Amino acid sequence: MVKTTFARRARRATLAACAGAVALGLAACGSGGGSGDANPAEAVPSSAPIYIQATLRPDGELKTNTENALKKILKTDDPGAKIVQGLESGDNKVSFKDDIEPWLGNDAGLFFTSFSGDNPVGAAVVASSDNDKAQAFIDKQTKGGKDKSYNDTSYRLDGDTAVGIVGDYLVAGSERGFRTVVDTVNGDGVENMSQNDEYNTALSSVGEQDALGTIYVSTNGLIDALARSGGVPAQTLSGVRQAIASSGGRATVAKLGVTQDAIAIDAATLGVKQSSNAPAAGNAAAALAALPGDSWLGFGVSSIGDRLRSGLQQITQLGSVGGTDVSGQLDTIQQQLGIDFERDLFSWMGDGGLFVRGTSIAQIGGALVVQSSDPTATKSAIRKIARLIPQVSPTTDVSAATGVAGADDGIAVTPSGFPFPILLVTAGDKFVAGVSKQAVEAAISPTSKLSDSPSFKQASAALSGVDPTFFFDVQPVLTLADGLGAGDDPQFARVRSYLQQFGSVAAGSKRDGDTQRFKLVLTLK
Repeated sequence: MVKTTFARRARRATLAACAGAVALGLAACGSGGGSGDANPAEAVPSSAPIYIQATLRPDGELKTNTENALKKILKTDDPGAKIVQGLESGDNKVSFKDDIEPWLGNDAGLFFTSFSGDNPVGAAVVASSDNDKAQAFIDKQTKGGKDKSYNDTSYRLDGDTAVGIVGDYLVAGSERGFRTVVDTVNGDGVENMSQNDEYNTALSSVGEQDALGTIYVSTNGLIDALARSGGVPAQTLSGVRQAIASSGGRATVAKLGVTQDAIAIDAATLGVKQSSNAPAAGNAAAALAALPGDSWLGFGVSSIGDRLRSGLQQITQLGSVGGTDVSGQLDTIQQQLGIDFERDLFSWMGDGGLFVRGTSIAQIGGALVVQSSDPTATKSAIRKIARLIPQVSPTTDVSAATGVAGADDGIAVTPSGFPFPILLVTAGDKFVAGVSKQAVEAAISPTSKLSDSPSFKQASAALSGVDPTFFFDVQPVLTLADGLGAGDDPQFARVRSYLQQFGSVAAGSKRDGDTQRFKLVLTLK
């Protein structure tokens, strides 16, 4: 029991150190050894498949933006004090001001080298500005632990947690992880992460200068670590390796940053290959921007027909690896249903978008809008679907869609027990499948477009160089939740008070050579 309690306290103390300082941005202090500006990447082995680094004491514009964001989100003029209060609550028994602030440096890292059952190998590495005070903190938190030494480095061990000072770092983790840090810092034949070319290339692709935190994942390194752990079946890992070999992706890095009006995640995957069966180029961003202007949720998808075709091909290939004749099964299904996926569906489907709108039960609705390259084939597909549905679901009612302004042809499909029909209609070069007549009509001929929405414009600007293909507007959803009575729930009311500070979420991606970029932003009001 004592050992378990120690391990938990050590982990909590380390996490408290990291979490609290990210928000506070306090000035470094101390004089008992330790620089405070040591780079944790220099203490982490370059072979680590997962490495996370956090900026504990942001400065300059990043500090200003972080403080302003936290003031809005936490609704306080002193976010640091509020976070410290939360960290020091309960049975933590740690004072940030007395126990952590005096030695805490500018950055911290966390790495893993293997994953064996409940005991992954890795450690947290926190830069120290005062090693004497950091050691005093360790001694206070680890009473009852066992004193040990490795390569002239002393540390305290209790249970499966090793804690000690290595160079200018406080290190806490598994014993193997701790010893790896010792070997890395001492330069005992272990290359560190800052010398890893792939890691540095990945960081430069997203820019680390304004990062509150970064995470790096080596694809092959992670697979190798999982293989060594024995926790994942070899056949599964073999299939994953084959998929990666065909699609590429040597490493992925993601960065958390803060601007004046948004929180952003930038990610990049290196070494991505162009697949021979990749979807044709389309414009998902344009499909999203053309959706109705009052949509609070929207997706844009390019070349839907090509994507569906490519997806089936991948399923067929994976099935053959596992000894399953997926292709034969699909042929049988198509013959039984009297439909040809390629001719009747994939051939005419272009770019499309999916949206949801409405801030009350009476208004809520949504639709999928797909550009058709062959309206005649689209009408034919709807007729086939109309004949097919009663065969598959005899209790589902299928009738002609009437009274839908702007529609050329279509059907209304009402499953048994459903309170409203699902409309499938054609309108010029559009195919629309939606719930509620008003939503379908808005999809056919919107009075305004999402690209005209102020919240969409703000989110698009925050993406900075990446066109959005996903959009979610927070405020209309809060209005809808209030209308449904959620506002009467005290717990939701507390959550709502924080959500009111957010504007919208938007995301998009783009290809840059063999690098696939992805960006997500959460705007602030």
